[in-house]
Amino acid sequence: MLENVTGGQIVSSSLLLSKQLVHVGYWKESNNLLVIALPAERVPLLYLQTVVGGVVRTLNVMYGSLDRSVVLTAGMHPEFDQK
Repeated sequence: MLENVTGGQIVSSSLLLSKQLVHVGYWKESNNLLVIALPAERVPLLYLQTVVGGVVRTLNVMYGSLDRSVVLTAGMHPEFDQK
């Protein structure tokens, strides 16, 4: 949705949550979107995409692909499936 507004790919955003700055990194692969939120005091915005990229590489090694990691772990957290 943000891509429709900006006309480009969104890789990060920042927000205030309970008076704490939080950086949010995004990684889109096929139909899946990985969203990682980290406190700005722990991960500066300059390093956020490096961290997100590292998580994606780790998931690819562990599960073979980001798509597969989503499918294989989907049933592990039923509380996320509640609508």
